[in-house]
This record gives sequence, C-alpha cells and structure tokens, in this order.
Amino acid sequence: GGGFGIPRFSPQKQGRHVWDHPNYTDKSYFKCMKDAEEVFNAFIQGKVTILGKSKHGDTHFTYSGVTGYNHNPASGYPHQPTNTFFVKGQKGGSVVPTNPNWRPNP
Repeated sequence: GGGFGIPRFSPQKQGRHVWDHPNYTDKSYFKCMKDAEEVFNAFIQGKVTILGKSKHGDTHFTYSGVTGYNHNPASGYPHQPTNTFFVKGQKGGSVVPTNPNWRPNP
C-alpha cells in the first residue's frame, strides 16, 4: 500500500488548457482534448524526456508526438508552438504546454 499512485487524467482541469473547451482561460493550450490526453498518457507510460522540476514541484518534460502552444502574450509569446510540457501540481490530472526553452534552475 501507500504511494500516491498514478495520476488520473482530469478533463475538467485540462479544459483550462484546451482551445475549444468552455473552461479555457486564455493560457497555454492544446488544440483539442485528444492531444492533451495523448501527452498525459505518454508521460504516465514513460515515453517522454524528463527535463526536471520547477520550483513549484511541477515535472517538465518534452514529447515530440504532439504540438502544444505556449500562450503568454504578456511576455511576448502569443501562440508559440512547443513540444515542452509540464504536469500541473503534485497529483497531476492535467498537462500544460510551456516555453520550449524551459530548463531547470540550477
């Protein structure tokens, strides 16, 4: 027993980062839920390249099978294509496209 188990995909949480979803909040996004789910499953199955953890404890990784969009107009990156993602939060549930140049801080 024990351990936190495998994170479950949460379409509700993921919706905040899916372009055509009612929960979408003008953040980094996937074009469709299917893309997000593919990235999430690839992460669970270990088919991704782990880059490291952010200071918030989010695991960042690359996966070339799906293109997401790093959308951060305030920083000058509107709709930037990316194959770099992170799993949001300790328990997972959703994945978020992020800056393609993301690297862990030493």
